Amino acid sequence: MGVLSARYQYRDQCRSWPLVMMVVTVLFLTIVPGSVAEPKSPVFGNVSTSTTAASIPLAEVALRAYEVSTFLQKSLGSSASNVEIESIRRSLPLFTSEIVTKYRETMLTLRGYSSLSGLQDQQQLWQQKQAHAATWLKALTTRANQLDESLDKLPGLQQTWALTLEAGRISDAPPELLKQIERTLAMIASARAPLQEQWAAVLDMQSRIASHAALCGNVLEEIARARQSVVKGAFQPNRPPLWRSWQWVQVREALPSYSRDVAITFMTEIKLYVSNFSSLIVTVVLFAVVLVLVFFARRHMRQSVPAGKSRAFASEIFEHPYSASLTVVLLALTSPFLPLSAVCKMILQAVSIVPMILLLRSAVEPRMIRWLSVLGVLFAMDTLRQLFSGLMSVGQAFLVLESIIAMSIIGLVMTRKELNWPSRTEFPAVRDKLARLIACLLLFHFTVSLLAAVTGFMTLARLLTPSVLVGGYLGLALYALVRLASAMSVFFLDLWPLRNLRIVQNRREFLERRLYIILIWGAVLGWLSRFLHYMGLLEPSVSFAKYALSAKFERGAIALSLGDVLAFALTLWIAYLLSSFLRFVLRDEIYPRLKVATGRSYAASSLLHYFILTIGFLVGIGLMGVDLTKVTVLAGALGVGIGFGLQGVVNNFVSGLILLFERPVSAGDNIEFGGLIGEVRRIGMRSSTVRTYQGADIIVPNSLLINEQVTNWTLSDKKRRIDLPLGVNYGAEPNEVMRLLEELTRSHADILRTPPPQCLFVGYGDSSINFELRAWTDKFNDWPQVKSDLVVAVYHAVYKAGMSFPFPQRDVHLVHDSQAAPSAVDSCPIDTNGLAEELETQTTGGSAGIRLNSESGKYT
Repeated sequence: MGVLSARYQYRDQCRSWPLVMMVVTVLFLTIVPGSVAEPKSPVFGNVSTSTTAASIPLAEVALRAYEVSTFLQKSLGSSASNVEIESIRRSLPLFTSEIVTKYRETMLTLRGYSSLSGLQDQQQLWQQKQAHAATWLKALTTRANQLDESLDKLPGLQQTWALTLEAGRISDAPPELLKQIERTLAMIASARAPLQEQWAAVLDMQSRIASHAALCGNVLEEIARARQSVVKGAFQPNRPPLWRSWQWVQVREALPSYSRDVAITFMTEIKLYVSNFSSLIVTVVLFAVVLVLVFFARRHMRQSVPAGKSRAFASEIFEHPYSASLTVVLLALTSPFLPLSAVCKMILQAVSIVPMILLLRSAVEPRMIRWLSVLGVLFAMDTLRQLFSGLMSVGQAFLVLESIIAMSIIGLVMTRKELNWPSRTEFPAVRDKLARLIACLLLFHFTVSLLAAVTGFMTLARLLTPSVLVGGYLGLALYALVRLASAMSVFFLDLWPLRNLRIVQNRREFLERRLYIILIWGAVLGWLSRFLHYMGLLEPSVSFAKYALSAKFERGAIALSLGDVLAFALTLWIAYLLSSFLRFVLRDEIYPRLKVATGRSYAASSLLHYFILTIGFLVGIGLMGVDLTKVTVLAGALGVGIGFGLQGVVNNFVSGLILLFERPVSAGDNIEFGGLIGEVRRIGMRSSTVRTYQGADIIVPNSLLINEQVTNWTLSDKKRRIDLPLGVNYGAEPNEVMRLLEELTRSHADILRTPPPQCLFVGYGDSSINFELRAWTDKFNDWPQVKSDLVVAVYHAVYKAGMSFPFPQRDVHLVHDSQAAPSAVDSCPIDTNGLAEELETQTTGGSAGIRLNSESGKYT
């Protein structure tokens, strides 16, 4: 009721509102000159920021109070920027701890003489830290400016709302309106202290992060100087010779403290990694997932009978589940993409050799296990050498020892003739000579490294021996991963739903072989990038490749680069591979399930192939920087020339499209035209290939298949009618003959019941009554054999029924002229009986027989 009475009271007061407004306006013009000149200036929402305070009209009090509330909430911590600042505040202690730990590790690395890859890793690490600090500084600076602006606005807002409260009291505003003004004033007053606290906290974090960013810059300068000295001092002695005795005294004095620093750094890095809960959880989950997969795969392979070389090899790999899981996890932890310290990565790399050798123990020859174990020992020694490279002579001693061991092993291998591997190639002698040449080069390589380490050329020595060890380690690691991935692919192809795919059932060996090739190429590229990274040549190689690919060849208005040409070729290659893969899936998986006819499937695949190649060509042209509108104009101009100069090619191309769309002739059809009979194997862009029954491939232009008369035996179906004419002796009953032949034909397995076989009486012959047997078969490709089998069956059935196949008979008349003079032939005595027998013997297998009629004296 109080609210209603106040509302009605306010409505009554509004009736005299014009008079009250005049009084208030005159009063304010007298007290505050110019107060009506700027009623509001919307900045930061619609909050007034004018230097001259003015009261707010009573009608806008509610709206402006809401704007002030929104402004204060945004300033105090309800915006996304404040969430980001809070995240920075929570992450800053951990970031500071990482900076301190990484600084100690980097200084330890710089005290020793690290490789180019180690310095490059340190540089990338500190660049990331510096970029992280710069991002935080940018966010803190933005937030500090916002807080400064908000604190600057508060006095003006407080004055404006104080004047508004005074004006509301003078104008006898409703009590609820006055209370809202008072709440807004209290809100403004209470916001000052939190804003000042946030402002001070932001400035404090800003100063701390700025000091971290400055430290990152100083460390990057030190690393740059160290890299420059390494590059320039490759052929300069930067250590005293190994035989100087005074340096060993210094080593003995510094060894305890240096070892303690290494241990502290390692333990600190481990604690830092363990304290990062998310990284630890990811590692544990990865190990558990791989272990469960390998255990499940091993059980599956044990239950199923290994068939084929790939399945047998996969079964051997899965017999080492813990080694496989440790290999995957350790190689993932030591990858350059994870922010693990260099010390931890070196130690984990040395440890990872053990599970890798155990994993490959059944996949390589037994004598290779010995050399892999030696590689592991040498790599572990090189890891110790890198950890203690800060001491003056310890690194030299390790390099000398590594080189001597490697040279001894190579000499032992060469003397025992273990380079003569059992070869499967046609040229085993060439392979043995190549292996011996590589061994000699490695022996020379380690000899140079040994001399460099002894004489103090440490930069050169650290470049030679560790490069071979790191290359061998990377090759071993990637080979283990390739073998494990190949075994997993064999296992996954056995699982549902992959095992139900037709392409897996029919082309399993092909798929396994292609997957293995892809894995091998991935491993080669990975080995090359990691090895170049270790040698410190990855960035220069990438820079040189970019420079070479971006070099322009300009000739008039044409400007091409090697990168554009490679992009065009790569686009076409990818389009071709994509088309081949899609057609392979369609041909072996989709079409058989949908029961698509051979002609339809071939037409669809061909059109898809042309479409993808066209899209790839257009994309490649665009990547080369060629304007497609100009290509359209050029294509239009060339179209006229093509139409006149290449009429036959264009005619055949268009005819090929007609064959694919209209499909009067499809791939797999049996056609006959121009004396040519065969099966259509392929319909190309210009010509088609017809395989004759004699085994010849005939190349037929597509225009001939469109313009000429073509008989397509299999356009609508694969049925073929067999017509068999035959004659039976005159004594046979025609109806009995037709019944016998029809029943015989119906009993044939390859003869269709619908339409039924039919035997027709076609006429009277000279020596027989003639019939024609007609039957249908759907074995189109085998219809000659079906007809042959039917002819043989008819032959036996006719003779079994007491009928026969008469041969034609002819009368031979020997005309004798009694008035003519007797010739030498007439005077010769003729044995008529012998002549008749001889003539009958010679012509029995022919089409006529001759016999002597003694009564008429004629030979018949």
